Amino acid sequence: QCRRQLSMSCEQSINKLNEILEEYRANNYRQTFPKRFQKDIIKAASKISSNNSSAQSDGAIISAEGIEHVLNNISAGHKMPRIEIE
Repeated sequence: QCRRQLSMSCEQSINKLNEILEEYRANNYRQTFPKRFQKDIIKAASKISSNNSSAQSDGAIISAEGIEHVLNNISAGHKMPRIEIE
């Protein structure tokens, strides 16, 4: 499996997104397994992403719009500006 090298700012943004989602999971999905929560988040983000994309794929494609939509739905849109998402 090939690992992709990420820039420091990209890595920081990913860590910040993970922290935001983990905080939400801990407060709102306590009774749910972390994998179930991850699947729900990916499903929600990829649904928005596929609606805004003409590309069809069997895999989950997640766009900045999808991530932004999820963050707004969990009332965390103010915690991560669009520039960090991109």
